[in-house]
Amino acid sequence: MKVVWSQQHRLHAPVHEVNLGLPIPTFEKPDRAERIREVLAADDRFSLVAPTEHGRAPIEAVHNPGLVDFLETAWSRLHAVTGRSEMTAEVMLHPGLRSGMGVGPAPTTVEAELGWWCFETATPLVEGTYAAARGSVDIALSAAAHVLDGDRTAFGLCRPPGHHAA
Repeated sequence: MKVVWSQQHRLHAPVHEVNLGLPIPTFEKPDRAERIREVLAADDRFSLVAPTEHGRAPIEAVHNPGLVDFLETAWSRLHAVTGRSEMTAEVMLHPGLRSGMGVGPAPTTVEAELGWWCFETATPLVEGTYAAARGSVDIALSAAAHVLDGDRTAFGLCRPPGHHAA
């Protein structure tokens, strides 16, 4: 079975996340994917293959292009303002609270944009978050392409896993 994998996942390696308002050690770490890769690489039934780059079009088919723009530049813009190496939204937009009133225009400061686009505190942004997320997308799409091209199965070893994507 083909295992689509990339070292790019290592670029997303925050130290903390926020739970119940308190910083705690990050649960989802690069070691998870590394251990899975090591076990699969040691088994001759699996072959590690690199992903194919798919660009932004498939992402923008399911996500607002503004979100992709934000994530692509967020860390550098936030780091320039705050100097911090990890960023988590302190306040998050909840459109349901303004039901019927419209959401309004997007904010104009990067700190407010973080709360506009993000909606939880278990996935902080770090310098490599966007590149790792793009790599995870390419892995998932490449694994699907292998199956569509005739492989009976394929495994996409994605990280970050994308479990926070709405």
